[in-house]
Amino acid sequence: MRNIASALRDIDLPDINCGGCGIVALAAIRLAKKHNENVRVIFLYTEEREMWFESNQSLIKDGLIKFVSIPSHIAIEFDGVVVDTGGNVSMSMYSCYHYDVTETELVLLLNHGDWNLDFERDKVIPRIEKILDIKLDDVKLEVIL
Repeated sequence: MRNIASALRDIDLPDINCGGCGIVALAAIRLAKKHNENVRVIFLYTEEREMWFESNQSLIKDGLIKFVSIPSHIAIEFDGVVVDTGGNVSMSMYSCYHYDVTETELVLLLNHGDWNLDFERDKVIPRIEKILDIKLDDVKLEVIL
């Protein structure tokens, strides 16, 4: 099996990290499971969004992930390294982070969170599925107007 980080670089589509980073993290989880590997989701917060860190941890602990404020970035940890579609993530850009999110919780957040609506999920998700040979058919953002 090719390295997870290498597979993620294959889906480095334009603007993937402006609304698609959580979808990529979910794709990485599913790719890793398919090959009996382990990855962990990591929520990263810049200094500007640091105030959401503790609130989000409490909401996740209480089973209320669909009310979480979207972190600055979502990546994965694989083999002790934090990566996204661009390769290694510079942790110095973030003031705090947490790893306490399951696959099920991530799907809930992807379907209910306040995500960038300019990110064209309907076009990008099928491309990710094809590139990685995984399914993301449970990712359906519920927009409430």
